[in-house]
Amino acid sequence: MVGETLEAANDTTYSWVRATEELFFRDPPLFSITGTTSALRPDPLVNRRNAYWRMFGMDLPHAPPGIPGQPWKSDVGASANLRFGEVWIELLRQVWLAFVNDSNAVGANPTDSSYIAYLCQTLSEMMGMRRRAGMLAREEFGHVVTMSWFHLLLETENNVVGDLQAGAGSAGNAADRLARIAQRVGITPPRRARELFELADLVSPVLMFIEAGRFNEPSDAELLFRSGSPQPVVRDTMNRVIDLWQSATGDPIKETGVRVVNGPPSSSSQPVRLPSAHLPAAPDPAKSSTNGSAPGRL
Repeated sequence: MVGETLEAANDTTYSWVRATEELFFRDPPLFSITGTTSALRPDPLVNRRNAYWRMFGMDLPHAPPGIPGQPWKSDVGASANLRFGEVWIELLRQVWLAFVNDSNAVGANPTDSSYIAYLCQTLSEMMGMRRRAGMLAREEFGHVVTMSWFHLLLETENNVVGDLQAGAGSAGNAADRLARIAQRVGITPPRRARELFELADLVSPVLMFIEAGRFNEPSDAELLFRSGSPQPVVRDTMNRVIDLWQSATGDPIKETGVRVVNGPPSSSSQPVRLPSAHLPAAPDPAKSSTNGSAPGRL
């Protein structure tokens, strides 16, 4: 686009680059549903983080370039879902506790379907409050479309990935391709990218069902953990989400034992983090292309 620091690409790659520029790196047409920037809120990076903060009470782990402070947290009022992460992690812990005790035939069983349903209802109400009168609808659509566009690129071996010499083979995954692309432009991706990519595909439908209130009743909440249920895919998905969430974030979801104040943490059936998968060596600044050293804003 602005230089020739990478090898010449084929026509398909040029078409993808042009389409990407037109869709995501220019001002959208008037009245476009993706138009979330204006003179009132000119920075798309700030706008995206503002939506994350209001809906989930969460922030991205890296600071945006050239933006001092945290303006996306300003003027959001007292209604941002700051407890969303706390309630979500508690839900994962309770579902895991139910997994462990699902086959108990004797002895105490701490599984509480009513409490799990209450946690799901709480999350549903939190998300519903942020959607009143269509709030965050355009922001959600625009930002999800943007991230999905680039996620889709990394899911398969395609012409763009091939021209960037970032192929990972038939057994590769999106994190492998991202690592190779990042290496070419002198950027280091998150070490837990593989877990995060898989989580994105699994957590999204779970949250959609929670928001729709599908698990607000104790009998429905049992689908999340009960073996032999008519919808085993729900249980299997939650099990995988718990595994990946603990590995990606370090939250001790499976640590169910009693903890001693100021004492060592109780043992868990799964380590807090899984061993790191093999990643390419850190990029060599002397050999890395200058292309991408000043990343554009999404």
